[in-house]
Amino acid sequence: RECALHLSALFVQNKATMQQPIINSAEIHPNVLFSILDAHLRRDSKENRSIGTLLGVDNDGTIEVKSAFPVPHEVRERQLFLDTVFHKKMVELSQVANKKELVVGWYIVSKENLPPSLAAMVNDWFSSPQVPHPIFLKVNTDLTSGGMQLETGLLTLEEGGEEGPRITRRTIPHHIKTGQEERIAVHALLRGMTSEEPQPIRTISDFEAFETALVQLHRMIEMVSEYVDNVIAGRIEGDPAVGEHLLNTLATLTNIDPEAFEQAFSTRFQDQLMTMYLANLTKTQLALAARLQSAL
Repeated sequence: RECALHLSALFVQNKATMQQPIINSAEIHPNVLFSILDAHLRRDSKENRSIGTLLGVDNDGTIEVKSAFPVPHEVRERQLFLDTVFHKKMVELSQVANKKELVVGWYIVSKENLPPSLAAMVNDWFSSPQVPHPIFLKVNTDLTSGGMQLETGLLTLEEGGEEGPRITRRTIPHHIKTGQEERIAVHALLRGMTSEEPQPIRTISDFEAFETALVQLHRMIEMVSEYVDNVIAGRIEGDPAVGEHLLNTLATLTNIDPEAFEQAFSTRFQDQLMTMYLANLTKTQLALAARLQSAL
């Protein structure tokens, strides 16, 4: 009965914003997932779930989640209490670094969904005049399906007749949005997982990074060439959006003489090799000097 009364109160409070939210999808940065998992590992051993705040921006119906932080909570008498003071201070600190980021939703790390009444309370707690319809992100870390399961969606209250308001759960599509720096970091982490034995993660040299970039570029060029050949041969139907993107990409390339490009490339490559040689020589001399000094 208390939950029904609470839902009715929420329905009355949010009746002015009962229109369906215009949110089509969500974009999640990798650092958000790392922050959520790290906070979940550091949680109190007595807790079986983690709840936190999602910060980001609304890009015309696409919620871009850029950061996250946990919020202490506890359940007493079938009600969930969140630390308001901690949440407010963390939001203020986050907005000092980036004023455009707002509270766009909340996350939960748990195998099971929250009871509808508790989920409605949490959702209402994270709502604000700027973001009246926060999204939720559910993270399931039991790995029963071979990987981490993510679910994004919206919770809304609708009229339910004599039984009172009804909670509607709508799932929205999501994808992981990675920048160039995040791709490099994730690639460095995955390099240490290629063998059965764990290996320490080391920073790759400029030469190794250059080689990796060339291999990836060659792979992408082969993929694009195969796609274009299949479209020309009529084996597959071409996508106008892909064609326009390829045309714009080729238009950005400057017309460089092949011989001049090869000469500039060789010069830069030789400079890079000389820099690596001098760096290794200096490192060897410093190590030798340290050994001689310790011996004396």
